[in-house]
Amino acid sequence: MHEIPVMSCEACGKEMTIARSVRLRSNPEPEFEQIVDRFPDPNDMPDSRREELDRVYLQYLRNAEYRRAFICPACYRAIDTHVGAGIVVVEGAEKRFHISGDSRRDRAAVYDYDKWLRYQQREAAKLGIDLSR
Repeated sequence: MHEIPVMSCEACGKEMTIARSVRLRSNPEPEFEQIVDRFPDPNDMPDSRREELDRVYLQYLRNAEYRRAFICPACYRAIDTHVGAGIVVVEGAEKRFHISGDSRRDRAAVYDYDKWLRYQQREAAKLGIDLSR
């Protein structure tokens, strides 16, 4: 029996044969609230804690940036709203995602496995990695 090659949705984690290519980020607000809870007054903090705050804040900034992602059509429908944000249920928990304006209003490119694999090979080649084996 021949297996159909599949991709994994970067929002819900489910396997898919068709993907939408979007610029995606997870909801940064809860992560920022955790930073505020852990570091209530950055002005009144010893240097050792300031280094920790700097590391955590830089990671928060990285997570708040939009990045290229491939998501399933169901997640795309949930996130492609008039505000560019929506809820996806991941392992029983609700998780909010945002997509950039250029990915909204049904403008995200559709990828099948072969097109996705060619994209992965191009990106790997930029890093000097050969995935064509």
